[in-house]
Amino acid sequence: MQLAPTLTREDAAGGAAAQRAPLALEIFASAAPKRLLQVQSISEWAPRMIGPYCQCTSAFGRCLAAGSLGLVPHTMELEGDALAQTRRALENAAATVAALDGGRFGVGRGAQLLVYVALEAHIVPIESEVRRWLKDRGLDTVESLLLFVQIGTLPMGAIVEVQLEVDQVEPIATLSWVESIRESIRESIREEGSHGLRLECAAIFADPQSSAADHSNLDTATRLKASIGTVQCLVCADNAARLSLNEIGVVLASALRTLRDRLTLKGLVLAGEAGGGAHIRCFYEPDVEAAPGEGEPAFAQRLEDALRGAAREALGQCTAVALPVHRVAHLHARIAVQLVCVCAFEPEQGDD
Repeated sequence: MQLAPTLTREDAAGGAAAQRAPLALEIFASAAPKRLLQVQSISEWAPRMIGPYCQCTSAFGRCLAAGSLGLVPHTMELEGDALAQTRRALENAAATVAALDGGRFGVGRGAQLLVYVALEAHIVPIESEVRRWLKDRGLDTVESLLLFVQIGTLPMGAIVEVQLEVDQVEPIATLSWVESIRESIRESIREEGSHGLRLECAAIFADPQSSAADHSNLDTATRLKASIGTVQCLVCADNAARLSLNEIGVVLASALRTLRDRLTLKGLVLAGEAGGGAHIRCFYEPDVEAAPGEGEPAFAQRLEDALRGAAREALGQCTAVALPVHRVAHLHARIAVQLVCVCAFEPEQGDD
């Protein structure tokens, strides 16, 4: 499995001018063949594409559905209210995944849902509807990573958009923990910082040896030794002060060490120790953004640098992109960090 570099502001346009480019491009690449789904005509089961993209991509045991709106497939019109659009968007995403996944989406699979909401007033009812839908599907919150962000404007004037990623195999590890910054660490970096700074973390890693996995395109070595995982860390604080990038870096590095130790108990080694890497996607609220000092780069670039530096020990070389949103819709959370990484699986002696 390869994680292709993400084009950040500098990569996309080059040099200082690139910092002003409103572009972030994420690329998913696989050493094994990928399968793609494009719905190009009116149908009863899923909306057709509204742009030049694939609605679903499947590779190495993971299906990634593009952002789905609450469009009625045969009319290509949005459903009525927020709850109706939410249900329709979720069903549209599930239909495209099921078409590429052989209909196996459901109980026992890890799922990641990123939900974009246009208006703050709709966040609570939409979150309740999403959780109800997951429960009806047999996907409890332990096996699902959920993130809700408010971004203001969505395509076609939609109220909600959902982006679904589903593992085609059962998870080998589902973890959750809280990582707090110790008082001694705060003193060591000599910053006043934010009171109660902590990361609320969760992670899902798929089982590369699962009998449910489609290994038809993979050799034995690849089948046994690689697994994709998703880690989500919500940066929370008890006050409204600006967050210290140094403190965020310290507590994120500590959280990833905790992750590494827990995965080791399950025979998994993070990619940083196996020569791999990771991609980091970060959403942050505008009130955490401190104005740059003279000669300093923009806040987003400094945040990306802090995230890459914090992850380097555990994950090796990383790419990162930080994007401003109106709100990270989680109690006390002001920054959300999502990491996609590869870990190595060490088979028992005698395995081929």
